[in-house]
Amino acid sequence: MRIKGSLLVALFFLSLGLYGLIQSLAFEYWESVALPAIVSGVIIVMATIEVGKELYSLGKRGTITADLKLPVKTMGTAELRRFVFFTVWVAVFMLCIYLFGFRISIPVYAFLYLKWRGKHLLFAAIFALAMLGFVYGVFELSLKAPLFQGIVFGDQ
Repeated sequence: MRIKGSLLVALFFLSLGLYGLIQSLAFEYWESVALPAIVSGVIIVMATIEVGKELYSLGKRGTITADLKLPVKTMGTAELRRFVFFTVWVAVFMLCIYLFGFRISIPVYAFLYLKWRGKHLLFAAIFALAMLGFVYGVFELSLKAPLFQGIVFGDQ
């Protein structure tokens, strides 16, 4: 009898969820326990359902096979060009965050994206400033979590 690959993946996530739950219970404060315990609980529930489905299908068929047939699709040049463009776009955004920080990178990238999509200049500028205000308000003011300022304008 061969074990199906999806059963092994489900068992892996079940063990990962159990490990996360056990580790989260070792934290000192309940505030620290809450988020990892909830996430681990969701992982445990979903993995348990998947293991149950796989074991039920084992009893139904009698054997478990590891035949996984995925359709093979090659990328055309237009799809490859689009993939490379967006990969470079995200990489440059990460580089800008590292160099100049969130306060500069977020409005600049929001503005550039909207201009690239053909939006009006005033709309793009107002939206970029609104994004900056939203991110600043949520992280710096509400959560008291300082945003990374970058290595160029940081306190170093």
